[in-house]
Amino acid sequence: MVRVSSRRTSYSFELIVEDEGPGVPDSALESIFHPFRRFADTPADAAGFGLGLSITKQAFERHGGRIDASRISGSGLRMKMILPITEADAVLRTMPANRRPSAE
Repeated sequence: MVRVSSRRTSYSFELIVEDEGPGVPDSALESIFHPFRRFADTPADAAGFGLGLSITKQAFERHGGRIDASRISGSGLRMKMILPITEADAVLRTMPANRRPSAE
């Protein structure tokens, strides 16, 4: 099972994804973000090249955010992604709806 939750604070938007998989050892939590990182027990026919988390981390950091991994007691992994709410976002929230720029 995968659980997804989100939360908005005054300064950031947080997205949390948790699963009930085998988890990741504490010693490997930071290295899962390294390019081409795959665990020794990854099945040979498993899809992917070990780039997804590396690319995701770079994207979040380039937008002033971060992504962290932590273990869930028992088994599983929690990924917490945080993006800052910019000053432009704050201005848009205070603007009347009919004055906001459209995406068209």
